[in-house]
Amino acid sequence: ESSDSLNKQLIQVRSVDNDSLVDPTPAELVLYTPRTIYPSVEITSPSNNSVLFFLDETNDWWQGIKINYSGFDEDGEVIEYAWSLDNGSFVWTTDTTIMLKPEDFVNGLEGKHNVKIICKDNTFLVDSVGATVTFTLVRARFDRGILMIDDTEENNFPSSARKVFNDVVTDS
Repeated sequence: ESSDSLNKQLIQVRSVDNDSLVDPTPAELVLYTPRTIYPSVEITSPSNNSVLFFLDETNDWWQGIKINYSGFDEDGEVIEYAWSLDNGSFVWTTDTTIMLKPEDFVNGLEGKHNVKIICKDNTFLVDSVGATVTFTLVRARFDRGILMIDDTEENNFPSSARKVFNDVVTDS
């Protein structure tokens, strides 16, 4: 811990022989270290208290619950992140995005869950506070016989049509 802008560190090494006699003049090394500041992390998505849909298995269209985050270190750089789902063990990674798959949810998918993210900086300080996001998972059901596709690209409309047919009008 080095809370001053410059911190004196004293390292002493002394020997003890097999007769338990202690060296009266230990070797010393004095060095000065700069202040170190804990890194911090922010979860950028999903929003806290979001409601998200899930499937029982991943596929080409649904690859899991996506969590995005970023770290900040005032006096260095963030080198690693760790995530924990529902107060489980931390999993370390260098990525700033994780995809939570159905098998990651040991207590079932449906319902309320939380993810905590922490980070470590290049001085090996670990953010003890971290960031947490809570979300509710709802099973996606395909039992209504309706397929809705919005592949409209309003940006490709002629400028005169864009004034009349915006995204809201087109979707309705």
